[in-house]
Amino acid sequence: MRNLYIACRSSEKAALLYEDNKLVEVFFDRELDRSQVDHIYLGKVVNVEKGLQAAFVDIGTGTNGFLRQQEIGNQGERIESLLTIGQYIIVQVKKDGIGKKGPLLTTDLTIAGSYSVYLPKRDQVSVSHKISKEEQANLKEIITPMLEKKEGVIVRTAAKHLDSSSIRNELSFLREKWRQAKGRIDRKKPGMIMESTLVPDGVLRKYPIHFIDECIVDDASLSKQIKSMYPLYSDRIKWVKHWNNHQGYSINECQEKLVQRSVAAAKGVNLTIDETEAMNVIDVNSHGFTGRSDKGQTAYQANLASVNEIARQIRLRNLSGIVMIDFINTGSRKNNDGIESALKQAMKNDPIPTVCHGFTKLGLYEITRKREYASWSSKLTENVTSHKKRSTVLFQMERDILALEDSSHEAILVAVSPELDQLKKQLLSTSVSSKIPQEVFFRVDPVLNDYMIEMAGSLNTVREYVASRGYHVDKSF
Repeated sequence: MRNLYIACRSSEKAALLYEDNKLVEVFFDRELDRSQVDHIYLGKVVNVEKGLQAAFVDIGTGTNGFLRQQEIGNQGERIESLLTIGQYIIVQVKKDGIGKKGPLLTTDLTIAGSYSVYLPKRDQVSVSHKISKEEQANLKEIITPMLEKKEGVIVRTAAKHLDSSSIRNELSFLREKWRQAKGRIDRKKPGMIMESTLVPDGVLRKYPIHFIDECIVDDASLSKQIKSMYPLYSDRIKWVKHWNNHQGYSINECQEKLVQRSVAAAKGVNLTIDETEAMNVIDVNSHGFTGRSDKGQTAYQANLASVNEIARQIRLRNLSGIVMIDFINTGSRKNNDGIESALKQAMKNDPIPTVCHGFTKLGLYEITRKREYASWSSKLTENVTSHKKRSTVLFQMERDILALEDSSHEAILVAVSPELDQLKKQLLSTSVSSKIPQEVFFRVDPVLNDYMIEMAGSLNTVREYVASRGYHVDKSF
């Protein structure tokens, strides 16, 4: 049983994936550190480098993108015959920039859906090689008549065994998305015309609706949009405005657990998880585990009790690169083989490519996991410590206030630190108070490190409380 919970009403978008009522994967999407990959821009060529056979393109973000000749599509022609300075072109980000280097661009546009990738400028029909030859031919026969002139599609593995109407609906949606993007073009101003977000876009590509038993969304318009894209699965999509907190699921609590070093596994076994620049280290401790009198067998059983939680935490925290696991020493090659077998089995559910390399000479178990994006701990905390970023605290405060929307309270008084007061001007596109019916009063308290919901009640009660203490309050937060 898979349940996907999506929250898009708050400034920080989030999604939680549960399998058999256990949280296995999370996604957080913040505008301030969002990847540019797959974003589409109207760009202006500012320089053509003949020697490099590349061009620098102004995409309106302050840092010019880098476009190689081979990314333009006209093979064999030199870049100076393809582009001129001042020319406007539509480009897509292929790879994020690093440091002062701008993003890598391409003119070969792709707009990805759950089951297909729409190619607005490429006359091509391709089907995933993971689908049988017979099914590939059948899908090509079905899809080709759906396409308009000079457009193409790549059918993803997720489309296997799907009916043609599901693919047609998604193709129509992606085509309309592209049409709307073209309508945003301002020929005199470089800038983004289509954005690809991790939540919900990336999540639904990774976990298509037919893969999910129930998808709970907190935004009514998003719920309708997903239903219109996948009408055959509309009964799986539900709008629950306040599933966060009120349904027993809390994004804030989830984030708190993600940054903790110590995690309880089964049967009293405890894990200590540390992230460094070079690698991730998981230490297995027996602590409260009680087993056989034989020391080696006790260690073996404690290690076996830890493997499922190790696999879950690697996926949940999105640990990537090198992961070293310090199991309890069993003193037996046979026991180590059993631990390795159990770990490999536990890792099978991870959709990200992972390789189990085995025990090193020092007795540590080595895993490598493909990096898709940074770990959540590095996103949520300062320098991969348990000290939360101020932005994390700000978004958590916003969710706590939104959770009071359906309460009987008429007014809410929130005290915030001076740092959060300044930060909200940068990170919140709209005020929190504009999102709920209650009157929300904010006051800056220099004593606080973060925030505190100081009072909630009738409007008169809150106003009297504020007046009695001589507070200066602000309603624009």
